[in-house]
Formats: sequence, structure tokens, C-alpha cells
Amino acid sequence: MAAGIRAVIAQELDEFLFDYPCHGPDSQHWFYLRAIRIPDTDPVQVVTSHEDITALKLTEQALRESQENLDEQKQSLEESNVALKVLLRQREEDKQELEKRFLTNVKGLVLPYVD
Repeated sequence: MAAGIRAVIAQELDEFLFDYPCHGPDSQHWFYLRAIRIPDTDPVQVVTSHEDITALKLTEQALRESQENLDEQKQSLEESNVALKVLLRQREEDKQELEKRFLTNVKGLVLPYVD
């Protein structure tokens, strides 16, 4: 932050923007610093301002966490979908095997009595 303000004072930058945390023991706070050089002044004059952006940062954090939760839920749903496909395939194979055994039993046990 200090290097940015010095760059504005040295006329290397016209404006310097920086957001930074300034947490207290009981709460978290973030601020936005803006340092601008007033043009055509001798000596060089710089105006700095600090804006409390805590609400914005907390909203961003909540949005990131929400996105992470959605990503986790999406992955979980994809894994469940794969598991269900495997179960459905197995059920179809079991059904075919049962039909095959049923026909074999009918041919071997029922049809001789019908003939």
C-alpha cells in the first residue's frame, strides 16, 4: 500500500487503488483505498480515501461458499447418477438371467408333461 502511495507522490502513477483487510479481534473488516494525485500542483498533492467494503467482501465470500456447495452437490449428483446407471444395468442383466432360467425350467420341467 505504501509503495503505491509513494508511486502516486513520485508521479509514477496518477491513481492507486488497493483493497485490504483490517480485521479486529471480534469482527472482520475490509477497506478500499484510493490515492489520486491532484494534477498541476506544486508541491505534489495527493488525496487518499478509505471506503468500508466489508459488506461487499462478506457477500463475495458467501457467494464463493455457495458456489463451492453447488459444485459439491453437482459432483455428488453425478456420482449418484453413475451409481444408478450401474444398478440399472445390473438389474437388466439380472432380469435377463431370470428370464433365461425361467425358460430353461419351463422347457425342462413343464414341457415334458405337456408333450
